[in-house]
Amino acid sequence: PAHKIRDHARSTKLELFALQPSSPGERFLPPIPDRPILHSLEACQTLAHPSQKRQPFFKTRFTNQYLLFRDHWPSYTLQPPMTEDPYHPPTPVVTPPPLPGAIKTPWNGWWTLLWAVVIFFAWQFVVSIGIIIAAFHRGIFDNMKNSGTVESELLALALDGDIAGTVTFISIFFVCPLCWMVGKIRPNYTGWGYLGNNRVKWWQWPFWAAITIACSILFGLLAPFLGIDGPDESMVTMANTTQFPILLFLGVAIGAPLVEEFMFRGALWRGWRASKLGLRGTLILTSFFWAILHLQYPLVIIAYIFCLGLILGLAREKTGNLWVPVWMHAVNNGIATFEMLRL
Repeated sequence: PAHKIRDHARSTKLELFALQPSSPGERFLPPIPDRPILHSLEACQTLAHPSQKRQPFFKTRFTNQYLLFRDHWPSYTLQPPMTEDPYHPPTPVVTPPPLPGAIKTPWNGWWTLLWAVVIFFAWQFVVSIGIIIAAFHRGIFDNMKNSGTVESELLALALDGDIAGTVTFISIFFVCPLCWMVGKIRPNYTGWGYLGNNRVKWWQWPFWAAITIACSILFGLLAPFLGIDGPDESMVTMANTTQFPILLFLGVAIGAPLVEEFMFRGALWRGWRASKLGLRGTLILTSFFWAILHLQYPLVIIAYIFCLGLILGLAREKTGNLWVPVWMHAVNNGIATFEMLRL
């Protein structure tokens, strides 16, 4: 307290002065930064007003007696030592504003269409090379004089269950990385981020699988009324010509879903969804192009594939994850493969 400081100062004959000297002969010592004894005056920090605690003023001749005076000062009046320089207050740390996020712009509509053409021809090139290798292995090109026979044998080779399954499965390792690169080379995008890899809650996997199974059952019930008496002839041919059902399963239930979904609901979806087409245009275009890939089927089955493509696109839109339509496509094709192998 201030009154105890004054009493002790009178008993030790130390004269303290306030900011304003009471007489012309009194004066105070201004702060001197280069004198450490004035920087740590723990005992002489309390004056009349709380705002003047760190500004002690006293006569010059008593400055050298500070150390002796401090040893006899009452302990309950000592203030904690100063931890910063009162004459040079610290500069406040200014945190710069956060940088704006990177703007992600996918390929526009025309570039996306161009990439679709490139991916499609790369896919067909891989399939053609596989069929040609199989044709050379079976000696189909030995009789090149009869071109009609060679063409029919190549078509039969394309519908062979083992060859079709093997070639389709091998195309995974060419088409899927190409779709991934389409997104990777786009600025501010990663390959998986472009194709769609949002986190999906666990219940969405069985939910969308149940929707796919329900669509398959519904189509099976309506097929007799739509003129579909049984499986398509191409499916019957693939089932009858396969000697290793596992190869047919790998191609139809795993290879085809991966390749087709990476292309349509992956690379094409991202670009067209952000264009002027919007959600409706993207749903219709991707489903249409996916349906016309299956021209070997009757028109009713192609219409079913188009409707299924709309559902796959909705799953891609709602989840933001490419693997959900891949999972749905695999469930649908797995059911179809099981029906083929039962023939």
